[in-house]
Amino acid sequence: MSGYFPYGFTYPKGFQYDETNPDPGIEKIRLRVEFLNETISYSNIEDYVFAAALDLFQSHSKYDKDVFWDGIMARLSPVQVATLVDAIADNVVDAMPRLDFPNAIALFDCRFISTKEWEHIRRYSIGGSEAAAVLGLSHYQSPRSLYYEKKAPVPDDRGLGGQHILDYGHFVEEHICQINASTIGAIRYPEHRMFAHKDYPFITCNPDDFFLFPDGHIALFEAKTAYRMKRDEWKGGIPDYYEPQPRQYLEVLNDPRLVGGYIGVCLGGDPGDRICHDYLRDPVKGAEQIRKVVEYWETYIVPGVLPPLSGDFKLDMEATYKYEPTNKHDAGTDAILPDAVKDLFEEYEEIQKQRKALSKELAAAKKKEADLEAQLRDMIPAELTICSNGDDLSYVFRVKETCRTSLNTAVAATVIPAPVRAMLDNIAAVTIEPGSAYTTPKITKGVVTK
Repeated sequence: MSGYFPYGFTYPKGFQYDETNPDPGIEKIRLRVEFLNETISYSNIEDYVFAAALDLFQSHSKYDKDVFWDGIMARLSPVQVATLVDAIADNVVDAMPRLDFPNAIALFDCRFISTKEWEHIRRYSIGGSEAAAVLGLSHYQSPRSLYYEKKAPVPDDRGLGGQHILDYGHFVEEHICQINASTIGAIRYPEHRMFAHKDYPFITCNPDDFFLFPDGHIALFEAKTAYRMKRDEWKGGIPDYYEPQPRQYLEVLNDPRLVGGYIGVCLGGDPGDRICHDYLRDPVKGAEQIRKVVEYWETYIVPGVLPPLSGDFKLDMEATYKYEPTNKHDAGTDAILPDAVKDLFEEYEEIQKQRKALSKELAAAKKKEADLEAQLRDMIPAELTICSNGDDLSYVFRVKETCRTSLNTAVAATVIPAPVRAMLDNIAAVTIEPGSAYTTPKITKGVVTK
């Protein structure tokens, strides 16, 4: 048996690594993986089925995974655990053989560590979601706050809001992966491992999924959640601050079968709130990103040198107030504020007034737009949209793209069903626009403006 776990635990050798005095938290995980490796050696079922059954076994515990496995290892032998897992293996119906990536280091299976343990291990590396901060593209984190996160211990409590965001993301992620795989026409290969770059083991990635296509090629898939206010940003393509994440995944895995991938985002509960974009691997950009991550790691993290401020005042302020001692708010009631404070406050109040006035105007314009669109929808044929071109109006038949069947879908003329063609022939001004080849053509209703 090849073994599902032995591929498995490679010590993450980040800046804190000391072979003579290993990290107790990571040593605990290493001992757990050794226990699981021995356990699987007593089983006669396929390794990937055994791993899925073992995950099912632990999922019924009310305890975090670290506490659960501490109890199991103290009370049961590997033989006993193997017997229990073999007994429930018939309940595993959707386990998939793992995909091997020989050009990357497989660190461990994240299903068998707790969230806090996962966060602790991430202190030893730069993950894909952190690459944007290194490059100065993140809207949520600066190079300095990332530095502090690598140096500071993992917090015991991330707060109610932070925990809600984490739980919601995990819950919705499964739906995003499944619905996009079905739409694209691919088979899902859920991924649970953390991988490291072979040349730079402090550069890691945690892929959500792999998609396998009928022609044999595979693609990365990354699931995201966002608020509906981000709709326009996502409709325009993959936001620039998300591009470094899949780019790092492709460079870490470095597999010729992976020419690109997809990012799917869920903005809400409606079908129109699901957006999927594809992308291709760019070796030049990928190599440059790896170079910058290595430079950041070796310049700041390893020697313990504080990165400079980013220039984004909000992010810099968050990093400074959270991690650096300050007495700014300890001044007494007799404190004298500098003139610059008054000037800034007056400017702030003026901008605030302008923003409130513009918000009212925007709300009124959106309501008027919706009213006019509703009237137009009621006046034109259901299967058509209406476009303006200067002073002229014309009906347009549109087929909405649901998702491309491959990364390089060719553009082809839209195929119009005969009944629709007959209806269009009876309309005086008709413009037929070329569309792409889609898996599931869908007619949309609505108003398309210039």
